[in-house]
Amino acid sequence: MISPSGAIAKLAFSPDGHTFVTADATKNLYLWDLGSRAPIGGPIAGHESEVQSVAFAPDGTEFATGSDDGKVLLWRLRPYSPFSLPPGRDFDGTSQAVFSPDGRLLATANCDGAVRLWDAQSAHVTKRLSVEGASGFCLRTLAFSPDGRQLAAEAYNGVTPIWDVASGNLTSFCNCGDIRGGLQETAQGLAFAPDGRLLAVATQSDAGGEVVLAEVGSGARVRTFTSPGGYSAPGIAFSPDSTLLALGLGGTNDDGITLFDLHKQAVVGMLEGHQAEVGALAFVAHGRELVSLDANGVLKTWDVAGRRAIGSLILGKNIMNEPSISVHHDGWLLAASASQSIWLVDLHDPASPTLYVHPLEEHTYVHNVAFGPDGRLLAVGESDGVLVRYASERAWQQQACGIANRELTQAEWDQLLGDQQRPIRPVCANLPAAS
Repeated sequence: MISPSGAIAKLAFSPDGHTFVTADATKNLYLWDLGSRAPIGGPIAGHESEVQSVAFAPDGTEFATGSDDGKVLLWRLRPYSPFSLPPGRDFDGTSQAVFSPDGRLLATANCDGAVRLWDAQSAHVTKRLSVEGASGFCLRTLAFSPDGRQLAAEAYNGVTPIWDVASGNLTSFCNCGDIRGGLQETAQGLAFAPDGRLLAVATQSDAGGEVVLAEVGSGARVRTFTSPGGYSAPGIAFSPDSTLLALGLGGTNDDGITLFDLHKQAVVGMLEGHQAEVGALAFVAHGRELVSLDANGVLKTWDVAGRRAIGSLILGKNIMNEPSISVHHDGWLLAASASQSIWLVDLHDPASPTLYVHPLEEHTYVHNVAFGPDGRLLAVGESDGVLVRYASERAWQQQACGIANRELTQAEWDQLLGDQQRPIRPVCANLPAAS
């Protein structure tokens, strides 16, 4: 057997002995089938520098690689195909990512003015969507319709395109620019109503924040909400039954939340208590509760019917950069991001939200976080790429066990879980104890 790229620096066999992985002297990996004595597919890209270590997990379904670029990546295998979407892999030049409702596609925005649709199993691009004249414009906002058939994206000059996912054709445009003519205008938030009929677009310009409510089919404006001040795009969220639209607009100094009834076409409530602009919102508990994140790093939970705050948690300070929220499908775990940090928040008790694990600190700005539909994966859109992480405690444990190839130490347990209330326990089946 001869490596396609020449010298082999590292090699690791799978536990069943049927496959092995090689790392060449640069940064490429190859998966081999021992029976045929040939590579399975082409080179595996993911690291930016030379790979220094390769190790299979005990069950042979995953392998980990470490590199001089300072990253440890976990790669997941599946039958009859070299790779599924590898958690930890970068998609170069992208800044935001969102899963389709069925989890089969991952849409990523790009600074060349294009949107790419990836097969979430093979990690191959299936379509490239673009808008004429938007070349070189950084797209940072994406949203799938609830049925997964349409995709909306931020565009330039206040125009929001909507594509048909199956054909890749443009179906409609929303002229959702700021009617006040603000300069440096950009869309920072998109949300489809759960019934698929309306699209909310949050924009930011030097004139302040604005939210446009538009019909999906025609792109026509239904209503416009403007902010009296502020330089951040307001948070937006539809209730699960499509009756309410929550907006990070209103209140003294624009630090409140407006509840707009879509049937009555009227404001029906205000939630006040934040001391800074509210940039991210999400309904939880089947719409009975609302979670908000403001520019000061304060996360609050609200009783929607009672129009009152339930609990709060301080995540950070002065996290002005693009706050984002995504809710796990179980409803009790929430991912939040802003600036260079990611937080996972336990919402089992809405009156006392707590950190689920230690905050994740990234090396660059985080534009958004998005759970996959089944809650196993979390896509993270960053300034220099999209990372896909595991999103459950058990998955993190399995990842750590595969990398360590032994039980975890007390220090590793504390780093993984960040919760002194959960004493260390064996989690790495059939592996030796930590030394």
